Amino acid sequence: MRSQLFGFYIPSHHVYELLIPGALQHVCDLVIQHIRTFDGLAYQLENQYALVITPPYTQGFDIFLNEWDEETVMTVQRIMRDYARVDEFTRMQTLQDTLSWRWPKFRETAVAVQFLISATVNNETYMLLLAGWNDRAATTDIALADVFIHSLLRSLKQVGLLPAELLMCNTESESVKPYGARDDTIQKIQELRTSRRESIKGGQVTLKWTRGCQLAGITPSIVKKYDPDLHARWYDATF
Repeated sequence: MRSQLFGFYIPSHHVYELLIPGALQHVCDLVIQHIRTFDGLAYQLENQYALVITPPYTQGFDIFLNEWDEETVMTVQRIMRDYARVDEFTRMQTLQDTLSWRWPKFRETAVAVQFLISATVNNETYMLLLAGWNDRAATTDIALADVFIHSLLRSLKQVGLLPAELLMCNTESESVKPYGARDDTIQKIQELRTSRRESIKGGQVTLKWTRGCQLAGITPSIVKKYDPDLHARWYDATF
C-alpha cells in the first residue's frame, strides 16, 4: 500500500475486502471509535491528518501504529495544517524535507493500517482494510497491527455487522520473532492502558498499578519489559 500521508510504499501483509450490511456513516463512526480506544492513535484523528479521502460517499484513513516522539507529532500536525489545501505531493515533499534527518529510519520502520470505506447503491458499505510494515519494523508494532485488525473485526461482529460478505482475505503476515511480544500480551497491555485512562478522576490515576495488572490478567514484570513507560509513569495523569 502507499501511505496517503507520506507517499512512500509500505508492503501489505493483511488485506481484507468486506461488504458490510450497514450505512457508511455508522461504519465510519465505529472505525473512529475503535481507533480512539488505542492510546497514542487518537491524536491522528483529532488533528485530522489521518483523513485522506473525503468525497461524499467515500472515507479514507491512514493510521500509523509506530510511537512518534513529540517533535515528530508537532511537525506533522503543523505541516498538515499549513498545507491542508495545497497540492498533495507538495505536502509530501515538505514532510520529507522537514523530517529529512530521521526519514530513512522513519520509513524503514513504518507500520500502518489503512481504511477505504465506501457506500454502495445497495445500502451496504464496502471496506478495504490493509495492514502493512517495512523490513525494519519493530516486532511489537507488527504485533499491535495484528491486534488492531482482529479487535476491529471483533467489534464489528459484536454490533451485528459481521459476519459480512468477505470478498477477499489475504493474511500472509510475517511471524513475530520469538523475542517480540505475543499478540495476547500486546492486547492485555492495551486493555491495561485503557483501564488506567478510564480511572483518571480529578487529575489523578485512581487505579492502583498492581490492581490494574490483575484486572488485565498480566504480570507487572511483563508490562515493565514491553511497556516500561507505562510502568514508570503510571500515576502521572498527564501521561
